[in-house]
Amino acid sequence: MRTLVIGLAAAMVMAHSAAHAASMPLPLEPAAHGKLECDDPDPSKKTCHALTAYQQAPDGAIQSLTQILIAPSPLIIMSNTTRVDARDDGQLCTVLRQEDLATANFTIDGQPADPDRNQRLRAALIKAMAGLFGRRACISFVPDGDGFIQRSVIEGMTQPVPDQKMIWVAPDSGYQVAP
Repeated sequence: MRTLVIGLAAAMVMAHSAAHAASMPLPLEPAAHGKLECDDPDPSKKTCHALTAYQQAPDGAIQSLTQILIAPSPLIIMSNTTRVDARDDGQLCTVLRQEDLATANFTIDGQPADPDRNQRLRAALIKAMAGLFGRRACISFVPDGDGFIQRSVIEGMTQPVPDQKMIWVAPDSGYQVAP
């Protein structure tokens, strides 16, 4: 469960990441051209464990619109919008906030969860991540072939989760969130 919680925290940070090339450092430039961040990709199945689009809010903040795989069976996917800070060194950082999960929505086997189920799923994730709220989390990107390896850090400490591959994909390339 700890790996899932830290992985979800990392996904939330990744979800917070890019916008317009003019205002964003590398490796985030592809988002300014409409590309989506695909975390833990399987190119043979065209799947990602998280898929994120980025936009700049009217106030200049960077918002991510993310779908994250929560469970493979039944297939549960969380969708939420979050904010991130892009540092000059290319790291993406955020303070983990309960509010980011409190507005999340879920699908179960491709169907929107009913309001009661949405609330129960939110409550379960909020409870699981309670110890991380208010802490600063960052993701660094290390070039790796056609993509990047992501490394998670919370409050300056590397997390005991495996590094994760990330690639940029076109919205019409057929990638989707799935196990």
